[in-house]
Order: sequence, then C-alpha cells, then structure tokens
Amino acid sequence: MRITKGILISNLVRSLNQRMLALDDLEKAVTSGKRVQYASDDPAAAGLILELRNRLRQNVQFQENAQSAIDWLTTTDTALQQMNELMIEARADALEGSNSSLTQEDMAALAENVDGYLENFFSLANNNFNGKSLFAGTNTTDPAFTATRDPDSGQISSVIPNPEGAYGSIYRQVENASIQININGVEVFQPNGAGSAEDVFQLLITLRDALQNNEPEAVGECLDEIDLVMANVSDANAQVGSQVNRLIAMQDMLLSKNTNLTSQLSQEEDTDLIEAMSQLALEQNAYQVALNVSGLIMQQPTLADFI
Repeated sequence: MRITKGILISNLVRSLNQRMLALDDLEKAVTSGKRVQYASDDPAAAGLILELRNRLRQNVQFQENAQSAIDWLTTTDTALQQMNELMIEARADALEGSNSSLTQEDMAALAENVDGYLENFFSLANNNFNGKSLFAGTNTTDPAFTATRDPDSGQISSVIPNPEGAYGSIYRQVENASIQININGVEVFQPNGAGSAEDVFQLLITLRDALQNNEPEAVGECLDEIDLVMANVSDANAQVGSQVNRLIAMQDMLLSKNTNLTSQLSQEEDTDLIEAMSQLALEQNAYQVALNVSGLIMQQPTLADFI
C-alpha cells in the first residue's frame, strides 16, 4: 500500500483532534474538580454518582424533618413544663386553702392566684409553633380550646375543645420511621371530656370558685384531682422528652451517614488533581510533539519540487 501525503495529513489531523479532545477533557476535570462530566465519560461511575446524589438528597430531607420535629417537640416540652409548674403552684394554694383557719381575704387572694394559673394554662394550651397550634391535633390553623367567660367578672367559666375539631396526629418521616410530633391537647387536658373528671380547666375553675366562696372543704377535695391532672401532664412531658431523645439519636446517625455518602460521592465524582495535572502535562507534551511532526510532514518535498 502506497502511503501518500494525503494519508499522512489525514492521520495527523486525526491524531491532533484526539489530543485536543483529551486536553479538553483533562482541562475540564481540573477546572471543575469533577472527574465525570457526562455519563459517557464513565457509565458505571455515572450511575453510581446519580444514586449517591439521590441518597444524599433524601438524607438531607430526613435531617430537615428531624430538626423540624425537634423544634416542634421542644416548644411543646417547654409549654408542658410550664403547665406542670402552674399545677404545682395550684396544688400548694389548694393545700393552703383547705385550712379552715384562713380569713375571707386570704381565700380571695388564693382564688386570684388560681384564676391567674387558669388564664396562663389556657394560653399555653393554645400555644403555637410557627403559627401552628401545638395541641389542636391536625387542625393546626385554629386554637385548640375555646373559653366562655362570665359577662360580669370576665373570668373563664368553661373551656371546650375547638368545635371544628382538635384531634389527630402529626408525623414527620425520618429514615424508615414515622415520628409523631404532636400531643393531642384533648387527650391530656380533658381525657374524659370537657367538664368531667381530670378536665384541668374545670378543675382550676372549681378550685378558684371554692376559694372565692370560702369553702375550705371543697378546696381540699380538689387535691386528689390535681394529682391526677399533674400525672397526665407529666406523662405527656415524658412522652415528648422520649421523642426528642430518639430524634437526636437519629440526627447523629443521619449526620454520620451524610459524611459517608459525601465521601463516597467524592471518590466517584471528584478529580484527583495530582493525577490529572500529571496527565495534563503529558497530553500537552504529546500535543506539542504532534504539532512539531505536522510541521515536518507539511515540509516534506513532493515530486513537483524536483521538476
């Protein structure tokens, strides 16, 4: 087979193009820091990179869900602790008010205290987090409880759950677990219905009225019910604390998983700069050699040069 100058030039152009493509790929890998730019660069690695990125996105979403749940539960925990403190104060006043030796003025002062506890408890029961009612079940847009007030004194005379509903559970998905983040206020504060036994609002109303009416015996009868109400609030508080601890442990696990996934993704996707720079230098030299050779080929004499 006769090698013509046209064949030499064609081979030279093909070689130069290959070198230029290799240089372009290496320069992109160095400047972008990414080894795989397109799926065709490394199909197997590209598939794994897509999978790792998807797992990372899911992991980040789970972390956000966990933090959102912790924030909600922490706000709930604070409210429940404050409620428990109010009931401790109410019990102390009830114990004092059950003493028949107190004067009418003393009983009235205690009644005023209890009325303040009732107002604070009602406010906490309607507490919200980021505009969403904490204790209203899934109906988070409305207050959990509604109060009726005496038209003369302005004092709360009864409390009922939101007529639109204050039931249901709210969950956050964290990994394979669905975590309940809300405490149903009706189940904790009025477990047997509004106005019945263990209704914390009715209990405080009854205690306040007994103190106002100077009825120490009736005040003393409230003590056992206060203990039951406090147990309900404490149980809810313990449930919230348990959920927070669980979520914190899951957060630590997710953070560790995020680190591992990021490391795997880096190994598959990121450029080894030392190796890439070395290859880039070699390709630049090879390209320069190809250019020099092309110059020699273009200068080779043809038959026309000898005529």
